Amino acid sequence: MNSYPLEIKVSRPKTGGLIFISLIGIWLSWRLIADPNSFVSAIFPIENLILFTGILGFTFCLITTLLFIKRFFQEEPALIFSPEGIEEQGVLFNVGLIEWEDIPAYRTLKIGATKILLLECSNPQKYIDRTNNPITKWMMKYNLKTYDAPFSISTVTLNISHDELGKLMAKTWGETQLSHVNKTTT
Repeated sequence: MNSYPLEIKVSRPKTGGLIFISLIGIWLSWRLIADPNSFVSAIFPIENLILFTGILGFTFCLITTLLFIKRFFQEEPALIFSPEGIEEQGVLFNVGLIEWEDIPAYRTLKIGATKILLLECSNPQKYIDRTNNPITKWMMKYNLKTYDAPFSISTVTLNISHDELGKLMAKTWGETQLSHVNKTTT
């Protein structure tokens, strides 16, 4: 059995890179807002559309930058594996402990170059009801409807690769499933 808890911290280099990219997005969006007329072309012939795009981009990039900055300075572990389950200490999407007994399966989803670990759940409503954050509720419901899994874990800001996380998940999930079977059969 692993020595619990297993803690995965935030990767400051990865998160710093995301902050830099978000700041570039803010700067580009600000240019669209400050002088939309200079971006009028055959593709974007309407100045108001350019202005709207700039405002939308600026808002999105500002929010993501603030979230990445908060994540960058996060001292507590971002992900904790324990004998009871997995706890994701997210900046925005935090539902607390996801118990092993509620995770019948997991799988990897690839979107572009990004791999995401999807955790299926035998009782998703328990976790949806647990959170008070409406964005988290909406995301969990969306994930459940789209991927049949309410939880998704990305290693984009974590100090672990997706492959290493997959191996860790296989080992810890496998051990806990085996211990649940042993408890049932004894």
